[in-house]
Amino acid sequence: MELEVRGTGGTQRDRLRSRVESHRAELKRLTQEFQLSRKPKEEIVDLNVLDEWDNEVVTEDQKSRLLDTSERIDRTGRTLQNGYRMILETEDIGAQVLKDLSEQRETIQRGRSRASF
Repeated sequence: MELEVRGTGGTQRDRLRSRVESHRAELKRLTQEFQLSRKPKEEIVDLNVLDEWDNEVVTEDQKSRLLDTSERIDRTGRTLQNGYRMILETEDIGAQVLKDLSEQRETIQRGRSRASF
């Protein structure tokens, strides 16, 4: 995408440059979220410890909410991993498209130079 920005001019270049920066910021944010979701399991609350606590301290409702929240965190982590995987695949596809376009441009330029002789 950066190659496309370099090849354009004027206001379109500014618009595309801001899109590239926006995509970079989004990638950075998603990467950070992904890294946070991959923290070791030791940092996650061990639900077995809750059984050892006094029942007056932790109610069944609190245990249930903690389990629900843990499940939601797991789902979110999987969603982030899938999103990150899709970002990497999209980046690979984009790089291949740019490579193909570059090769096609070279072919067209060679054809033009041969036709002008």
